Amino acid sequence: MAFQNTVKRVPTYGIQGDVANGQVPHYTPTTPRVATGATVNCGDFVWVVDQNGVSTCSKAGSGKPAGIVQRTMDFPMGVTAEATLQIPEGRTCSVIDWGDVFVKTTNSAAVGNKLFVNNTTGAITAGATGASVAGATETDWVVASLAGNAADASGSVVIASSVLGGGYSVS
Repeated sequence: MAFQNTVKRVPTYGIQGDVANGQVPHYTPTTPRVATGATVNCGDFVWVVDQNGVSTCSKAGSGKPAGIVQRTMDFPMGVTAEATLQIPEGRTCSVIDWGDVFVKTTNSAAVGNKLFVNNTTGAITAGATGASVAGATETDWVVASLAGNAADASGSVVIASSVLGGGYSVS
């Protein structure tokens, strides 16, 4: 394990995959397992595939993703494991399809930006509604808050919301 080389003055608002408020999120109907050969981290958008009664997920797919992987960490980790948000293949993960969740963008984000997800790598990019991001799909999620980060902080953890993004409506 490496020695700590950075100290932050202010604690983080949240960690990728954490629920961002007291509002109860909505989950996908199935609890998928991470697909064989896939690498999935907490806070990643994932696509869920249901075949022959088995539900699997990965961060590569077509169309809109099913949702964002919640950080539940209900699997065994070795005592020598460093801080990781990776969920091992074959383990189950909770996928939030409605709510407010902390995610990490690969670029600078602004409140109100839509979130785009790369269909091959799963990278999350913030951009204007209706914009075109090469190799990515526009999701129903928007940046609700910069979570204490500077407005131009590239690669920052932000709060993503499908409540504001229009994913589901309650009547």
